[in-house]
Amino acid sequence: MSPEEIKVQELIKHGEVDQAVAIYQCLKLESARLLMMIRIIYAENKGDYTSAIIYYNKALQIQEKNGDDTSNTLTELGIAYQNLHEFDLALNYHSRAL
Repeated sequence: MSPEEIKVQELIKHGEVDQAVAIYQCLKLESARLLMMIRIIYAENKGDYTSAIIYYNKALQIQEKNGDDTSNTLTELGIAYQNLHEFDLALNYHSRAL
């Protein structure tokens, strides 16, 4: 992990997600792990599922590009859409996760 990624990770751990996102965007980092950490702050701490979905989708793109397992991200997308009462989209992502 690069020093920049470590800094972003530390900011996230301390709840400074806005600053972490700003650094992440400026550096154009491509880390699915960091994106998933950012989405945790948005979804679980702020209840901002719309923003969380943006970061889930970015993480999903990186995972697909790298050939990584996407089942967890797809499941989390389904849950986020459930929380937004977008049940058709939620079902779609849950089905894709299987």
